[in-house]
Amino acid sequence: MALRGDDHLWVCASRGNELQLVSLTTGAVEARVPVGVAPYMPVVVGEKVYVSNWGGDRPAKGEATHKSSGTPVRLKLVTNVWRPKDVLGVPDDRDLGVMVDRVDVR
Repeated sequence: MALRGDDHLWVCASRGNELQLVSLTTGAVEARVPVGVAPYMPVVVGEKVYVSNWGGDRPAKGEATHKSSGTPVRLKLVTNVWRPKDVLGVPDDRDLGVMVDRVDVR
């Protein structure tokens, strides 16, 4: 949350993927601003508000995605070549294929 003046508060709606401007006087949401995936921390600088997104930017059309809380998020497949000498410590430089190290949800 971040104060805007004396009577408003910027609040991250993480599962809604938006930033909300809440009136401290009435408690009403006065503005909703779509942001990236899973907004976390707003910061007010002058007349602007910046927000960090735990889930990063929304995926571009055609990017690999997975749903997190109903929201499409980017996937990045991280791979390595499998060599017996690297994995088992034996003197063998053959490439035995590609192994998936992990899948990063971005």
